[in-house]
Amino acid sequence: PKVSHHLRAQHTDTACAFCGAWSSLCCQVSQGMELSTKLPADAAAGSAAQLVVGSVDVNQGAVLPAEELVGRQPQEAQAQRRAYLSNVCVAQGARRQGIAAALMAAAEQAAAELGVKHMYVHVVHDNTAAQQLYSSMGYEQETEEMQSFAHALRRPRRLLLHKQLRS
Repeated sequence: PKVSHHLRAQHTDTACAFCGAWSSLCCQVSQGMELSTKLPADAAAGSAAQLVVGSVDVNQGAVLPAEELVGRQPQEAQAQRRAYLSNVCVAQGARRQGIAAALMAAAEQAAAELGVKHMYVHVVHDNTAAQQLYSSMGYEQETEEMQSFAHALRRPRRLLLHKQLRS
């Protein structure tokens, strides 16, 4: 199953549902944001318009579909014990404020509740900002893609990072 976590901070000065922080972030970020990142108000639920400032997907299973660079843990055949983070993204105006870390922590917690013990994430080899984030959260390099393979697929070489989740 695929579990998606999307951090939504309300456009008004209301705290984030995940961490309680960033109370006025939306007002700071809203300038220059595309309309596709704004969620409409829901009058029935009594909620104001919201601005999506980041998202992350969690895919539980032994491999990601159409992915050659796969994790090695756990060594026993327990696909439900492995998951992959993907599409970790934060709007440019909201970066460097802890949002990606909060999203990843929430995704890791949700995955752990589903029985995942080993989390993986792919990162482009020269994306040092992302590598620093993942390293600060306990991810370590497990393997890397060969340059010739990446070149044949016309994409940058990637690393596969691993973190063992705590129960």
